[in-house]
Amino acid sequence: MQHEMASIRTGELTGDSGSHPGGLLRDPHPAEPGRKSARSGAFPDHHPAVGVSQIGPIERAIRVSDLGLNPANDGKIIRLPIPPLTEERRKELVKKLHGVAEHHRVSVRNIRRDGNEAVKKLLKDKKITEDDDKKATTRSKG
Repeated sequence: MQHEMASIRTGELTGDSGSHPGGLLRDPHPAEPGRKSARSGAFPDHHPAVGVSQIGPIERAIRVSDLGLNPANDGKIIRLPIPPLTEERRKELVKKLHGVAEHHRVSVRNIRRDGNEAVKKLLKDKKITEDDDKKATTRSKG
């Protein structure tokens, strides 16, 4: 759930690579150095993190991602203008986050139900006592 929610672009760029979708710079040539470091998004000292030859593939990866960003490449630096969120986009994000949260709540309910059913079956087969059944049911309620 945390990964799904973190992958939703909210308009803020952080240096935390965990806040970017994992597929952004999926490298078909993982042996190339420097690709992973390009995911962090911010280089305050403006030292090149990758070679100039990597700027084109990185720019293409950003363009084809679902981030909605339009990178500007001057041959040495990729600039990512991040527009502020509109009210409409915020509402869209809230709906998406509510959907993700609801999906995970349902998953938790299903896991609890399956666990309770398994405990009831063990009780029915006389493999556990009624006290064990009550303890397990109480624990599954959170």
